[in-house]
Amino acid sequence: MTLKSQLSRENHELAVFCAAIIAANVLAMLQVHGPLQMSFSLSAVPILIVSLALGWETGSMVGIYGGVLQAINYGSPLYILYSMIMGGVSGFFAKNHGLTKRWGSTLFAVGVFFMFIWMTTVGLSYMTPEIIAILMALTVFCAIEYTMLKKHLAHNPLLNMTLAACAGVAACIPYDIAILTFSQGYELFASLAVVAKDLTQDYLAAIIAAVLLQHKTLRKALELPSRVR
Repeated sequence: MTLKSQLSRENHELAVFCAAIIAANVLAMLQVHGPLQMSFSLSAVPILIVSLALGWETGSMVGIYGGVLQAINYGSPLYILYSMIMGGVSGFFAKNHGLTKRWGSTLFAVGVFFMFIWMTTVGLSYMTPEIIAILMALTVFCAIEYTMLKKHLAHNPLLNMTLAACAGVAACIPYDIAILTFSQGYELFASLAVVAKDLTQDYLAAIIAAVLLQHKTLRKALELPSRVR
């Protein structure tokens, strides 16, 4: 690689880096108010797109700078690390397809479980150990169904990208619970409802990011191969 082409590549990555940071912070300001006085945003979409396309190093850095306004909205600067973890892990899984395929069922189950929690919380406005046990049983059933279909979906590039992005989201769960419980004073069941909301919005962002990355125009802008793995 010549010096000129190397500089051109570095300038292009810097432009992508800055664009993703700006987009993530702008989306963080465009919040949608939902039930239980909670707000939703899709600020994770640009972070996940760059992570899936360029890997964990760039994804982590975009997560740090792109998560500033979201952290302010959530009331704690510690949430900047939430975005960093999401960007780093999703980028790592995107570049290691074997890990994504191996842990696909687990990631699917985690997402389904917390989405069930969120839907139940919205419907009932409370959470009990009995309800959580029922949701876990439903989750196991869904995971078994997914495992039965996994072989047929193994070579689906959209699914692989989605699961890689979801890996980054799921990796944030312990950190999210820790912040809510120890920093913001939430009780455990209340924190599960908030984590479920965060996971639901970010899983949606993961799907959107994976779908957008299939588009040839975006892949060309990111200087990625036109054929998706």
